[in-house]
Amino acid sequence: MSKFWSVADLMAADLPEPSWVVPDVLPAGLSLLAGRPKIGKSFLALQLAVAVGSGGAFLGRQVEAGRVAYVALEDSPRRMRKRLKAMGASTDGGNLILAFQWPDMGDGGLSELANMLSRHKPRLVVFDTLARAFTGRVDWDRIGQATEALAGVQESALAHDCAVLFVDHHRKSNGFDGDVVDDVMGSTGKSAVADVVLGLYRQRGERDATLRFTGRDVEDSTLGLRFERTTCCWELTEGADGVKVGSVQADILAALEDLGGRATVTELAGYMEKDKSNMGKELAELVAKGAVARDGGDRFAGYALV
Repeated sequence: MSKFWSVADLMAADLPEPSWVVPDVLPAGLSLLAGRPKIGKSFLALQLAVAVGSGGAFLGRQVEAGRVAYVALEDSPRRMRKRLKAMGASTDGGNLILAFQWPDMGDGGLSELANMLSRHKPRLVVFDTLARAFTGRVDWDRIGQATEALAGVQESALAHDCAVLFVDHHRKSNGFDGDVVDDVMGSTGKSAVADVVLGLYRQRGERDATLRFTGRDVEDSTLGLRFERTTCCWELTEGADGVKVGSVQADILAALEDLGGRATVTELAGYMEKDKSNMGKELAELVAKGAVARDGGDRFAGYALV
């Protein structure tokens, strides 16, 4: 029987905030990481798994350590070992477990997932790829079938406070352009069920890429990335606010945070040991990017983190 809430009951209810695996990027629930073939999606997904398993950082965000299950349906144990060594994955603690086979989600795989979530209680489960996890007859171009196929996974993920991420494909090449939701191969039923959709965009042969993501509890964001072949990892080159990592503007944002989130130009220049005459242009650009705001209306006003 359906339960109806009055507005008063809803307003008074103690409703928990989303449980984040990666703050402001990946909450518990169902997520898709999509992109064109052979551009580095699997490396990014494995990098995420290693970060969560060790409690390290992922694309500039510190993550809480937890158990991770990585289901590699397109890679061999030998190739996976090589990648994990390059990434410097820890062999202590056993937080990251791997599987190289999985029953079809429509034929026992969903029950296997529910059992695994109950038994191991992971914070993150990655399936690489969605097409290999659903090998049965699912017409992804039909909204009803796509929704039905993924709804059970989402329900199980939310019930166990776990993020389940599927690596998927984009329908066409858009380079650095495109729509992160519409580009996912198949009907919009896929993207509609997902709590978060991430899209990796990269020109073939280039090291630089763009990661876009959106979701129900996630603001539309874009990050600049660069692939480091030695470590097999993606590194953050530009944050969601358009500020390049390691730039003077990034240093200003860090200084503002150290100073309690608000400061005048004089205070910033003194703290950073910089000439304040050079700070005005950088601060004006940060205001234009929406990273900081003027803390008052006159010319003596300071600046505050947004």
